[in-house]
Amino acid sequence: MKEPDIANSVIYKVEDVVYVFDTGATTFFGRKLIKAIERFRPFRKLVLFNSQMDSKPKVSTGK
Repeated sequence: MKEPDIANSVIYKVEDVVYVFDTGATTFFGRKLIKAIERFRPFRKLVLFNSQMDSKPKVSTGK
């Protein structure tokens, strides 16, 4: 069974702070989101607003 991968995200940078507004989705989407955030480097701080109501986030940095 395939997992649905429907999510909404906004990445916005102001000076050296990146803001990520994310609804959460599958691991596949999470990896793509991390790659997109990397394109905003360099930044000093990342602020995440996540509306996903799951106590076990599906995104991992792999570190």
